[in-house]
Amino acid sequence: MSSPYTLLCMMVLVAPTFSTWSYTRCPSQCSCYSDEGILVMDCSFKELRQFPEPETIPADVQMINISHNKIAAIPADFKFWLPDIRILDISFNELRRVPFFEGLFRLRTLDLSNNHVSSLPDDSFRFAPYLEDLFLTNNSISETSEYAFRGLRNLRQLHLGWNHLAQLPSFPSTPKLVELSLEQNYLHDVPADSMPLPMLRRLRLQHNHLAHINKTALRECVQLQSLHLSHNRFRAVPRAVLRSVAKTLNVVDLSSNPIQMVRNSDFVSINEIREINLSGTIF
Repeated sequence: MSSPYTLLCMMVLVAPTFSTWSYTRCPSQCSCYSDEGILVMDCSFKELRQFPEPETIPADVQMINISHNKIAAIPADFKFWLPDIRILDISFNELRRVPFFEGLFRLRTLDLSNNHVSSLPDDSFRFAPYLEDLFLTNNSISETSEYAFRGLRNLRQLHLGWNHLAQLPSFPSTPKLVELSLEQNYLHDVPADSMPLPMLRRLRLQHNHLAHINKTALRECVQLQSLHLSHNRFRAVPRAVLRSVAKTLNVVDLSSNPIQMVRNSDFVSINEIREINLSGTIF
């Protein structure tokens, strides 16, 4: 999984190059510096319980790292107005809901992993319409509303692993999603036509409770290359699902499932397949 810093380095084409940064302000608890042309405000590992006041934040900052603190909430009326920021890393804090980051409308990467978020209501990320990479790994998310990700038409990565999801989230408006991680949840099923994701290439569903995937669930994933289904409850190879993505699939991981039999026809017509992992099965 790419780190937020790596992702910003990959965006240098949209970021100016600086050798020095003559910032006019910086929170006293933080360090402000230019790193390879990226204007960084680093407030990590400072035992902070509140987000720094907006008037103390450099107006032209591009990345804020406020990870590994004790921030439990950000006031609803908190206004940032930081037009140049591309990355916000607020992982490893104590947030219980997704804050409304008003004024971060050019944000590309948001890391909220390792917090205590329990649900995602409608329009949870409406403040960041250009978001491309969203990390929500290792929270306590058990519920996502139908329109939780509405408006994220540029989203490319969505990481929801290590949560408490028992139902698959809805993805009605994320047509550019390339990578979807849902590992280590409590999913029992992937319903029909539940993934209208024509650009999806990597799908991680390992370590769930899946015994069945509807044969049409992935039929709109016309570019899917890797499918990870290890450590689930499949008793047979889900061949109808594999056939629905046969033209592009090259990696399938079904290891550590109670699969009792593998037929010659299970992997027929998967022309691009390079790797099939069936280790740890019982057939």
